[in-house]
Amino acid sequence: MSKRFQTDKELLKACFNSDRAAMEEFIRKFSKLVYYSIHQAFKIKSISPQPEEIEDLFGDIFLSLFESDFTRLRSFKGRNGCSLASWIRLISSRRSIDYMRERGRNHSVRQMEDFAIEEHTSADNPEDELFEKERASLASEIVSTLPPDDLVFLSLYYEQELDPEKIADILHVSVGTVYSKKHRLQDKLRRMLKKD
Repeated sequence: MSKRFQTDKELLKACFNSDRAAMEEFIRKFSKLVYYSIHQAFKIKSISPQPEEIEDLFGDIFLSLFESDFTRLRSFKGRNGCSLASWIRLISSRRSIDYMRERGRNHSVRQMEDFAIEEHTSADNPEDELFEKERASLASEIVSTLPPDDLVFLSLYYEQELDPEKIADILHVSVGTVYSKKHRLQDKLRRMLKKD
C-alpha cells in the first residue's frame, strides 16, 4: 500500500471518487492476487490456459469491478471479517470458473452446494430425480445467502478443491480451524435444508 493510502477503505474511497492514481494503485496492489487466482482455477481443473485467455480474464475482472461507477466494487462491505483481498480472490476464481464453463473447458466443476446434501445413490425413478433436483436448487439458494467469509471458504474448499493446509495458509488460520469451519458449515446448511 502506498503512503497515500494507508488502508483499503481509503483506497476504495479514492477509487469511487474517480481518482486515477487510486485506480492504478488498486490494480497494482491486487494484480498478483488476480493472476494467481486465475492460474489456480485452471490448474485445479487440469486445464492449460492460453496466455491470451489469462490476459482477457485479468482485464475482464478489473473491468467488472470498475464499470458502471464501480457498482460491483461498491458491493464489497467487509462483513464478518472478509477482507478485500479475500473478496477479490473469490470474484477472480468465480469469473475464471465461469469462463471455463462458457467455453466448455471445465471437465467437472464441483458445485459448492453439493456438500450440503448427504451422499445418496442416483435416483431410481423420475419422482426421486425431481426431488433431488429441487433439493439441489434449494441448497444453491441457501448457499447464496451465506456471508462473504463463508462463501470464500466454500469457494476455496469446494470449487477450487484446495488442500486444507493451503486454505489455512491463505486464510491465516490453523488446519484444525479449516476442518471445524467445514463441519460447522455442513451442519448449518443441513439444518437450513431440513427447515425449508
